[in-house]
Amino acid sequence: MLEAGQGPVLEDFPEDAPGPKAGMEGWVCPVPMSRPAEEAPDPTGYLSGVLDEMNNLRVWYDLGKEKRGRTTVGVSGIEVEAAARFIVSFLGDAPPENPRPDLSVFYALKLALEDLRAYYFESAISQPGNADGRQVAEWFWDETSAGKLFMALEPVLAGSEDKMLRFMAERMLIPRAQFHKMPEEGHQRFMDALGSRHDYRIR
Repeated sequence: MLEAGQGPVLEDFPEDAPGPKAGMEGWVCPVPMSRPAEEAPDPTGYLSGVLDEMNNLRVWYDLGKEKRGRTTVGVSGIEVEAAARFIVSFLGDAPPENPRPDLSVFYALKLALEDLRAYYFESAISQPGNADGRQVAEWFWDETSAGKLFMALEPVLAGSEDKMLRFMAERMLIPRAQFHKMPEEGHQRFMDALGSRHDYRIR
């Protein structure tokens, strides 16, 4: 085309332009995530996986925080790694030690969960690709040890003697859009809490 005497010039190009492969459109988290939870060498099977993921995501979290000039991580008043350890401790045999004795266990756990989730979400949206909220949520709940930790926490809280922790399991821990990913027992607990016999599970 550069050798044409005059223009404009229209030519057929016999090959397709390079682009994303089929099924690869949109955002894909480029950060290598942790080993599956069952392979993590800690007693609960979750802490090592979550801490590995947080370490992998830290550069994106820091870049996002610098770019936006703010972060929503920190509402618990403890370091986010300590928040992760506190959450995981609910899966152990011993009663968890509250890192915020000025708060009830319910509020301390609620804020720790918010911090951990915000850390992942802020890290994800800071990566290239312009991920939307749905993509980030699917990534969190489907591909991360943190998402699996939240799911594992549900039956523990649901069986607690603390009515506020049971309330958290029923109404606050798992977003409604993710209920269909819960094990059958947990899904049924949710339906019972709604007082409905209709199954809204996505098939």
